[in-house]
Amino acid sequence: LANTIVAVSGDHGVMPVPEYLQSLGFDAGRIDVKDIKAAVNGALKQRFGDEKWLLEFVNDQFYLDRKLIAERKLNVSDVERAAGEAALTVPGVVEFFTRTQIVEGRMPASDIARRVVNGFSRARSGDVWIVNRPFTFVAEGRLPTTHGSPYNYDTHVPVILFGAGVRPGRYHMECAPTDIAPTLAVLLGIEPPPARVGRVLPAVGSH
Repeated sequence: LANTIVAVSGDHGVMPVPEYLQSLGFDAGRIDVKDIKAAVNGALKQRFGDEKWLLEFVNDQFYLDRKLIAERKLNVSDVERAAGEAALTVPGVVEFFTRTQIVEGRMPASDIARRVVNGFSRARSGDVWIVNRPFTFVAEGRLPTTHGSPYNYDTHVPVILFGAGVRPGRYHMECAPTDIAPTLAVLLGIEPPPARVGRVLPAVGSH
């Protein structure tokens, strides 16, 4: 172990089970996926015509029928916004962001917006991304709880270092798993990865 360094982290946190939180007096709960789909489907049909505008809802994202939108010569940003505004009528939904907003760089300067942008993929993400109030999630199955929100209980993960060159202690500061690679590089005395985005953590002793 004198020549060993161990790094431990995780990919995400998790929301406590809503019923447990309710027993402690928190305003927690689930949103029925049927309710949110019905609200969006109903609003889009009323405004744009009796078609199947909503293809799917997965991971807090609405996937709209972009081919149908193009065929009807509609402004895609109008349809996105109408879907988001309809979602806001469902109790528990507090905010939404659209694909157009993200692609055009018109996101607000907030931690939640930054985290949504960081998780966005042009190839795979949906057209409208909703945000629920804390301790609330859309129940898409029978899971007792889930993850994926922008709140700290979902985004907080440990970063633990152990071994040669690591200065013992607890460090109460913001860090991320991306800091592990450059920190290990310093401990090993090698060049850090060229595509690194993290920084060297202060727990590396005299290095």
